[in-house]
Amino acid sequence: MKKLAAAFLITSMAALGCGKESEPGGPGADPVRTANGNGDTDFRNEDNMFRLVAPEGATDLEPGKTETISISIRRGDQFREAVVLTFTAPEGITIQPSEVTLQPEQDEAEVALTVAPGTRVGEHAIRVQGMPASGQNPTTVTFNVEVEEPDRDDINNLDQPRGAAPVTPADPVQPAEPVQP
Repeated sequence: MKKLAAAFLITSMAALGCGKESEPGGPGADPVRTANGNGDTDFRNEDNMFRLVAPEGATDLEPGKTETISISIRRGDQFREAVVLTFTAPEGITIQPSEVTLQPEQDEAEVALTVAPGTRVGEHAIRVQGMPASGQNPTTVTFNVEVEEPDRDDINNLDQPRGAAPVTPADPVQPAEPVQP
């Protein structure tokens, strides 16, 4: 009955779009073929595996801004290993911390995403790898960051230290007088 309720909850969450889920990882994720010959893949021990869940859709950020996001882990009933999450981002996007260990009693990690000034506007993929302590069957999930055009009010302040006056255009440069020999 517990498994039926858990399956219903997981199916409901997936249908509602609660997050983007990875393929299974961990010792129980070794695929085996079914004997019925239809080519379906079953999993040896669903209770001893895990899946990573990343934000669904894109996280919108402007250059110079930071946002905290959560990556969660959905564990099988018997999966009790620590899982190291390693984040890989393209140039111009930093993730702090870039590596997090989820202990067996933890089901979520928060990281801060920061977009540097000058980062190309558009969608960028962030990769998260989950490596179980056993080293068996790591898994990966990706999510997207949408780098947006900065607000016009913020453009002059992108490279300014906090509290600094906004950059104002300088007077036009006048040509220097030629030097007489």
